[in-house]
Amino acid sequence: MAYTQFAPPLSGARGTFHASSDDYLYFLQTDGAGAGRIKKVLVPPHAIVSEGAGAAFTVGTTLRLDEGSASLRRAGGSITRLNGALLCELEEPPPDLAHVDPEKLRTCSYSSAPLTEDGQSERGRYYAVKTVRLGHHAIVRIYKDLVDGLTKADWVTYQLHREPMDVLSGLPGPRALTQHDGHHGVTLDSGALLYIPFDAQAPPGAHVLFDGMSSPHQIAAHGDLLYVVDDAGIWQIDPRQRRSPSRIHAGIAQGVGLLVAADGETFYVAEQGQGGRLLRITGGRRAVLLEGLGDVGFLRWADPRRASLLLTRRSPANQLLRVSGLTGDEPHAEVLMDGATQDPWSAEELTPGQWFVASQEGIGRLETAPPADFGFGIGLVPFQCVVPSGEHEGKADTSHLMGAPFKVENVAFGGTLVVTLDHLRARQAGAHYYRVSLAEGAALVRHDGSPELKRDATASWVATDIPVHCVGGQSHLHALRREEDGWQSLSLAARIDSTRVPNGMATLRVELFDERGVAFAAASRRLRIDNARCDAGFEGMLLNGTAAQTHCGCVGYHDKQGDTVTLRFTAAHPTRPVPYTLRFYRGHAHLPSLLTSGMTAVDTVQQVTLPLHKLMNSCDVASVDVHLVVPSRVTDGMSMLSHLHGEARWTCMLVPDAVLLGG
Repeated sequence: MAYTQFAPPLSGARGTFHASSDDYLYFLQTDGAGAGRIKKVLVPPHAIVSEGAGAAFTVGTTLRLDEGSASLRRAGGSITRLNGALLCELEEPPPDLAHVDPEKLRTCSYSSAPLTEDGQSERGRYYAVKTVRLGHHAIVRIYKDLVDGLTKADWVTYQLHREPMDVLSGLPGPRALTQHDGHHGVTLDSGALLYIPFDAQAPPGAHVLFDGMSSPHQIAAHGDLLYVVDDAGIWQIDPRQRRSPSRIHAGIAQGVGLLVAADGETFYVAEQGQGGRLLRITGGRRAVLLEGLGDVGFLRWADPRRASLLLTRRSPANQLLRVSGLTGDEPHAEVLMDGATQDPWSAEELTPGQWFVASQEGIGRLETAPPADFGFGIGLVPFQCVVPSGEHEGKADTSHLMGAPFKVENVAFGGTLVVTLDHLRARQAGAHYYRVSLAEGAALVRHDGSPELKRDATASWVATDIPVHCVGGQSHLHALRREEDGWQSLSLAARIDSTRVPNGMATLRVELFDERGVAFAAASRRLRIDNARCDAGFEGMLLNGTAAQTHCGCVGYHDKQGDTVTLRFTAAHPTRPVPYTLRFYRGHAHLPSLLTSGMTAVDTVQQVTLPLHKLMNSCDVASVDVHLVVPSRVTDGMSMLSHLHGEARWTCMLVPDAVLLGG
C-alpha cells in the first residue's frame, strides 16, 4: 500500500468528480475564508488538448495550438514564435503524427530563434512547440498539399504536466461537486445548489438551481434527476423542469454522503449524526449497515457494477473504507487507507488498486497492486473470480473467464484452500515477504504447516518446512521464493484449513511486505465457507400409494402396466437448498430415460413416482437399483469436494404377487 501526493500541495481539497472516460479529476478547493473554486488535474501521463489537420499556413498566417494565444507565425522562409512559445525542429522526424511519443517532447532543445521553413516539402517537416501560457507541448507537421499547392499544417497538442488548473472560481463556501448533462453541480454552505453550464459566462451566483436546504452536502445523479442530502433528509431535483424540489426522505441526522443505486430507488447515506453511520434506504425501509464511524465524508462507487462503495472517515480516524455486501444484512468494510493523510473528504477509483483521495492536505493517490498482477487466487480460482456481493457473495465463479482450466459457477469454498501468488512478480515489484490469513471473529487461521517439496544439495526433492520470519515487528511472515531457492512451486503461498473457521463468511487476506517489514500491498476477499456435509437417504417405497410389503427382500406387484412405484428420499444440507440426482438401474443396465434431478428445500422429504412398467420393461422379475447423489457444490479451488457429497443406494427385487403368494 503506498500513498503519494498526486498534485502539488493544495490545502482544502474537498469534493471530487471523475468520469472513467475523462482524462481529468475535478475537485473543489477552499481557502481559509470559505471562498472556493473548481480545479482539475490531469490523471494519465499526458492528454490531447488540441489537434488540427489541413490548416492553411501561408505566409502571414498564425497557428493557435491550444486554448491560449497563437503560438506560430509563418514568415517568408521561416516560422517564428508568438507569445513566448519555444520551437525545436525534430532531427529524427516520425513517420506521422500518430507515431509520436509525447514524453519525448519534454527533452527537445527548445529555442526562441526562428526556424527555416519554406513550406515546399511534400513529405513535411516536423517541429516541437512549447506554449508558455498553458505550458503545453505540440508536434506540428508543415507540408505542401499536392492537390491545391498550398502550405498546410497538421498538429497535436498535449498536456504533459500535472499542475492543477482553474476551471471555475468565485464559489462562496462550496461543499460538494458533481457533473451532470454538461453542467457543474455544486452545493454551498448557504444551502443552495448551483447548476453551472460548462461554457457559462455569467458568474456562478447567477446559476442557482435551488435554495433553501439546510447544510447540503453530496449530490448524486440518476438519469435526468439530481439528489442532494442535507442535515435532515434527501431532496429530489429535476434540472429540466425547475419545479419546486421535493424532500423524498426525512429523518437523516446530518447527512454528508449520498449515492443512488442502479434501480433509482435505493439510497446509501453517510450521516454524521448518531455517532456516524452508513444507511441503506429503500422506500420506507431503512437499514443501518455500519455505525460508530465518527465524522464521515462523501461516498463513491468502488466498481462499475455498483456492488461496493468507498467511504471516507475524516479526522481523527483518517481512513478510506471499501464497503461490500451492500444489499445483504452483513456488509463488510475493508480498510484501504489508514492515517496516510489528514481529514480525507472524498475518493475516486482510478483503476483497480488505485484511488484518488481529496483531503485537507491536497490530492493524493493511493495504490495497491491489483490482485491479478500478483497472481493472488485460491487454487485455480483467481481473486477476481470471487463474487464480491449479492446472493452469491464469496462464492467462486469462473464461468465468464475465457480459457479457465477449472469452470465453476457460484460454488462455496471449503476444505484445504491452496492460496496462490506469483512469487517472482511480487519480488520484482519490490516485495520480500508475505503473510496469509483466513479469519472470522475470533477464529484466525494461517498456513497449516504442511512441508513443501524443495531440492536439497543433491538435487533430490525433500519435504521442507516453510520458514516463518518476524521482521520489523511483523510476525508470521514467509519469504517470497526465488528460482535459485529450489522450491518446487513458485506460485504456492499457503495451505489454509478452512474447517478451522465457522461455516459462513470469512476473510482471506494476502499481504506483501518489503525487506524492512513495511506493508507493501495487500488484497482480501470475503469467502463463503461451507464444510457441512450433504445428507442423502431413502425413506422407503410406496406401491400404488401405500407402503410396499417386503418378502424375503422382494416386493410383489399386482399389475405391471397399471401399478406405480413411489420412492421417498431425503437430500439435504444444514443451511441451504441443494441439488440432487437419482439414477435408476435394472440389473446392470442404466435407465437414462428415468434420470431425475432437482433442487430440494432444507430438511424436507422428497419423492418421485414412476409407472412400474418403465422400471420393468419386458421383464416380469427385475432387480432395481437406485443411486441418489447430493453434490455439495463446494470447492477448494482445485476440484469439487466429493467427501462432502451425500450418497445413498436403494435396491429391491420386483416380482409378481402370484410368485410371492405361490411361494
